[in-house]
Amino acid sequence: CLTTFDVVSLGVGSSCGCGMYLTTGIVASRLAGPAGVFSFLLAGFASMLTGGCFHFAKLSSIFPNTSGSAYMYTRATVGEFLAFIIGWGLVGEVWGISRGILCMGVICVCTISWGLVGEVWGISRGILFDPVAGIIVLGLTAVLASGVELSAKVNNLLNLVNLVVLATFISASLALGDFSNLTRGRRVRGFFPFGTAGVVPVAYFAFVGFDGLAATGAECKTPARSIPAGILGSIAINTVAYISVVLMLTMDV
Repeated sequence: CLTTFDVVSLGVGSSCGCGMYLTTGIVASRLAGPAGVFSFLLAGFASMLTGGCFHFAKLSSIFPNTSGSAYMYTRATVGEFLAFIIGWGLVGEVWGISRGILCMGVICVCTISWGLVGEVWGISRGILFDPVAGIIVLGLTAVLASGVELSAKVNNLLNLVNLVVLATFISASLALGDFSNLTRGRRVRGFFPFGTAGVVPVAYFAFVGFDGLAATGAECKTPARSIPAGILGSIAINTVAYISVVLMLTMDV
């Protein structure tokens, strides 16, 4: 049921999320300043090379009815023994990530709940359950459980809201920002206020998530066309968005 547009939208939604609101600020304020443009250009180029490689683009179209995982690709190409080893490696990796995410999630929800509930109801101490967070989690779980078609529609809607927010921010920054900030820095003047060492590869992590599109082969109408187009198209859109936000942040502050 997924069209090429849906796959591109899934790729944009997987990367153009928290990274847009966190990584751009860190790169602009602490690491590179306006030169963060080059950080995201390099990261986008590296992501393009990764997304266009045989593993993601070609194998996902050759084996569209698989889950798109490294285990399935290995099993189909070089046999069950190596797939067995990779499969257990993935189990260990996911188990470690899941424990880390669970601990971080509990800490974050409790901390945010403590702060929000205290602000709203005047409670100064104690860790309380946040009903809003619980409702959101249950709602998104229901959407995911209903199938990929509804999930894609909800993702498209949330992407639209996100892009409207970014477009509003960029428009306001162009109208109200100070262009001289692009060449005025804290340590040294110029486009590189933190020096060339500020152009760091940490921006690459902002693009993590596009590889998940390889797992949508069984849901695509035309996987041989949609998956490569979705991977490369979403990376291109995200690169432009990240670069724009870094420049606008630097103009504003």
